[in-house]
Amino acid sequence: MHEALTRLLAIDLGARRTGLAGTDDAGLIPLPLGTLPEERKASDRLRRVERLGAQRGVQAFIVGLPLESSGNEGRSAAAAREFAVRLAERSKRPVMLLDERLSSVEADELLRHGGSRNPKGDRDAMAALVLLRAYLHGARGEWIG
Repeated sequence: MHEALTRLLAIDLGARRTGLAGTDDAGLIPLPLGTLPEERKASDRLRRVERLGAQRGVQAFIVGLPLESSGNEGRSAAAAREFAVRLAERSKRPVMLLDERLSSVEADELLRHGGSRNPKGDRDAMAALVLLRAYLHGARGEWIG
């Protein structure tokens, strides 16, 4: 069912910013879409992500699951899981939780080679891009919805 999805939006949830990346119209190329600033309420972030997904015609969402280095789920992972469940319910679209343990490290490497002028803001969008790229290259996670 989920293998034919092409319009995707990846989300890297952070304490201060939310990084976003999406596929091109053909669903082949992951593109960084920028960041959302910190929201006062989690429901505001959820609403903004869902609205962006609807505007882009997204078929599914990829949400980074920040596991601990041991592979266990801590507080951040629980928050990401709750966000994913609520996003699936609100958007009526499937959401995949994908291990993001190395996404920030890889994002930093991409930014270092790309000469970013805004490393902190770009890092979140690049981390989302790394998640999306991992999914497009066959990484599998847990589907919600």
